[in-house]
Amino acid sequence: MTAVIRVGLADDDLLARMALASILERSADIDVVWTAADGQQALEALQPGGVDVVLMDVNMPVMDGMTACRRLRELDPDVQVVMLTTFDTTENVSESLAAGAVGFLAKDEVAVCAADAVRAAARGAAVFSPAATRRIRDRLAGQPSAPPPASDRPSPLTDQETRIAVLVTEALTNREIARRLGISESTVKTHISAIITKLGCPDRVGIVTWVFRQGLLK
Repeated sequence: MTAVIRVGLADDDLLARMALASILERSADIDVVWTAADGQQALEALQPGGVDVVLMDVNMPVMDGMTACRRLRELDPDVQVVMLTTFDTTENVSESLAAGAVGFLAKDEVAVCAADAVRAAARGAAVFSPAATRRIRDRLAGQPSAPPPASDRPSPLTDQETRIAVLVTEALTNREIARRLGISESTVKTHISAIITKLGCPDRVGIVTWVFRQGLLK
């Protein structure tokens, strides 16, 4: 029997919150445990071990999504937070990732990809919807502090490691990456460990951030 993924949902737009909850509840393996209208309500609703994934709007009254994400992760390090955003704000993507988010969903795509995103987040994969990927790439490309393109700074990764790093941004599991490249799952695991070591990042989300900043997504 498939384990049920417990989800918390925080969005100040009541209609959007109700619609997303309804969409997620259509999946037999997803249970929306609580909803909240702002970050403070999300913190009050959180019980350690009570939910596996929280979908969190970036912009909310009382307490914004990034602050709430950071505090949620402090209260329950095992909860995975996915940010919901229109990217009509000046919020810094890197700051959100630093707060502990495992990815972003563009609100105009969330109805289509929310359930798959929840499943990916629950297994620890980085989650970026197609529109969010484009917008994050464009935003990072426009930041003065962004590192120079890979052509100006030698990549620490081998060609195969680079291919794997790019596939990580698609929220693929090690097994799925192995199938895509025609190699063994254990080889993928070894490569990902090497990538994390070479980039000095803590996890797969760090790999995703590096890929975006290197301009490897076309």
